Amino acid sequence: MSWLGDLADDIGEAFSDGAAAVSNAASEFADNVEDTWEDFTDDVSDTWNDAMDTAKNAFKNGNYVQGIIATLGGIGAGILGTIGAFSDFGLNISADVLVFGSSLGGIATGTLTRVGVIVITGGYGSGTARDLGELITEGSRMFVEWGADGLRLSGDLLERAIDISATVLLAGTDLMRCFIGSFGRPGYAGYKPQGFNAINHIFVILLENRSFDHMLGALPGVNGLATGNYSNFYRAQDRPPMKVENKAGKDASFSLKVDTPHEFPDVHEQLFWDHTKGPTYVGAVESASPSGAVLMGGFAMQYFRTIQKERAEEVWDHRNETDWVSKLPESDDPQEAMNAFTPKRLPILNTLAAEFAVCERWHSSLPGPTLPNRQFVHAATSGGMADSPSTPSLIWAMTVGGFEYENGTVFDRLDANCIDWHVYAGDATPLVMTLKGMATDGAPSGWSRIGNFVDLLQDLSDAENDDFPHYVFIEPDYGSFWSDFKGGDSQHPLDSTIGGETLLKFIYEALRQSRIWENSALVITYDEHGGFFDHVPPPAATPPGDSRDYESWSESEMAKQFQFDRLGVRVPAIIVSPWVARGTVDKTIYDHSSVIATLAKCFGFKSLTERDKSANTFDGVFTNTLRKDCLLTLPTPVG
Repeated sequence: MSWLGDLADDIGEAFSDGAAAVSNAASEFADNVEDTWEDFTDDVSDTWNDAMDTAKNAFKNGNYVQGIIATLGGIGAGILGTIGAFSDFGLNISADVLVFGSSLGGIATGTLTRVGVIVITGGYGSGTARDLGELITEGSRMFVEWGADGLRLSGDLLERAIDISATVLLAGTDLMRCFIGSFGRPGYAGYKPQGFNAINHIFVILLENRSFDHMLGALPGVNGLATGNYSNFYRAQDRPPMKVENKAGKDASFSLKVDTPHEFPDVHEQLFWDHTKGPTYVGAVESASPSGAVLMGGFAMQYFRTIQKERAEEVWDHRNETDWVSKLPESDDPQEAMNAFTPKRLPILNTLAAEFAVCERWHSSLPGPTLPNRQFVHAATSGGMADSPSTPSLIWAMTVGGFEYENGTVFDRLDANCIDWHVYAGDATPLVMTLKGMATDGAPSGWSRIGNFVDLLQDLSDAENDDFPHYVFIEPDYGSFWSDFKGGDSQHPLDSTIGGETLLKFIYEALRQSRIWENSALVITYDEHGGFFDHVPPPAATPPGDSRDYESWSESEMAKQFQFDRLGVRVPAIIVSPWVARGTVDKTIYDHSSVIATLAKCFGFKSLTERDKSANTFDGVFTNTLRKDCLLTLPTPVG
């Protein structure tokens, strides 16, 4: 009787395993259906958003006729995309059903086979029966999975084919709306004959991390080092404060071994530090009207702290302050944060400044680091982000994600107004790719608008006034972007200034010798001050007034609370054009959103945020006299 009991137990176990397998298969099927449905709804949502983006931008810009045309094309593209998504959904569901059905069949066959072997062998072959049942179950599923994968692949291919049709439809719609929109319009401002009205191509290059006093403070005629004696103090451990004066001359190093600090909290103390009592502000948050004076006194102190941290193992036990400093390499001296170049040591930048217009009150858009400042030249906002994001967040933004702002970007505005633009970058992963859609712009058809410097040289060589892009943004090569920035041409403090000087020479000479020179303007500026001293306190600023979706990306609580009501430290800025008088010194206050404001004035589109709406435009720098004496070539860089 015990034998019969064991036999019954084996049979019961076989059916129990079969029931569990059925339950697992049903659960997996439900999960697959749910995932397939989510993919379908996401695809449909993305399809309609992409299809209607141009229409939304056209309406925001006040181009109602173009908006209607874009809407009609978007509806057609949206319907096509929905059909593609539904086709993919149907084939994926069919694959899920096929796999589920084959699983049930395999489970039933495997279970019955297992029971049959158990009965025939009297229970002595239960182990073999289990193995045979599992083999039949999994074998059946594996065979059908191949067919299911084929269905899924067919769905993906069908969806992609229909998406291409939708892309072609949108491209055709864009051509039609831009053609129709050109009627009854006086034309771009760039086709007018004199001064700013003659400008049909605006080039902007944004270099890295240098202040105005540091790079141009010794230039004659500007509000630089000759206007006063400036100093900072720093303190180490319990020693008395040590005075460091601002200097111009051979002391400024072409590159540093320790980077100057420039995250939001660092800049905050650089602006508000008093060596006798610490920060002059009350509370943790900077405002447009702080309770304490903006003393510009913390640059040397912040750099000293950074050196302490970086060189801790080498110098931590040195208690004699004078001896401590004397034993540091020259490039590690806290004085480096205060030093400045003479014009002879930066011949390209200073020649352009002397030959054209230097903007002595161009400030970075916020008192913080690179990325949020760069976003202001593209969107007049950083979406509430005032610090550098974490490396994983930055990688996400440059690959599968991307920053998406409430009112879009300047590239959206240009597209809405049928104005051509192009990006030229020396780096394989330019930071402009952090903007949503930039990394894959036109990718389905290969119509990318991001080129390299070889493309720039060739395009300028072939340029004609009517077919060259109206807006060109140039981004440098950052070198070893994820480590020490060496080997690039961005002029990052850890790299040599010679790379950036060489790049500026290349760009100027290529533009100067092109056929579009007389209708062009080149704006050269820097994203932020990089921790180097400048003596002019940043003024109050108009907050962008848009959503703060990326506020949490900032590392510090201080940065998260910043209201974007103050500009950052002054940065070098030069405007180059044959319509700009030699030796112009412009005292107007600008920030990076002035680029967008000026583009809007030149090409007739609406502002993005309250910041660029209130920003000063630099059209006043231009005269109505076309110069014929502009240099054809620039000096040889030094470094």
